[in-house]
Amino acid sequence: MIEVLRLNGTEVSISTANTVANASLIRVFNANTTTPQVLTIANTGGTISNTTISFNREIYVRKNPTDTAQGTNLLAVPVKSI
Repeated sequence: MIEVLRLNGTEVSISTANTVANASLIRVFNANTTTPQVLTIANTGGTISNTTISFNREIYVRKNPTDTAQGTNLLAVPVKSI
């Protein structure tokens, strides 16, 4: 079953740590066309998780609103389930 999501803000670069509009669900896209990139989710206590996103691919990540997302060549937009 396909879940429909609504974009809930503006897509931003997350080359530096960003809460992505304090969203709890974000779409992250690796804009690099040849190289996988690492996404890091962190909070004030440090790194929570890392994952590699293949080139020219997207993933969806649930996080706490104050957690940050960061990664080279990565773009993120807040989304909501509808």
